[in-house]
Amino acid sequence: MVACLRARAARLRAAIVAVAKACCVAGGGRCKASVAYRSLPAELAAYAQAGLRMRRMQQLPEVCAAECAAAGVRLNERGNALLLEG
Repeated sequence: MVACLRARAARLRAAIVAVAKACCVAGGGRCKASVAYRSLPAELAAYAQAGLRMRRMQQLPEVCAAECAAAGVRLNERGNALLLEG
């Protein structure tokens, strides 16, 4: 049961990062954090707020560090936009 919940949480975190990455790809490698947050589907937005206690997309690299590193997503220096690595 616990392993199933952990696997679901990992899938949801990966899905949130995938949405952020897709937003960056659509924007040519860069996407405003607020736009990426608004593009989350309702289920993922609810999980981000309730499960991860994430109120802003700027918290994504802290909350989902492993997933962001694997996907190549990071914040810019000002912390207001998501960028693709490389």
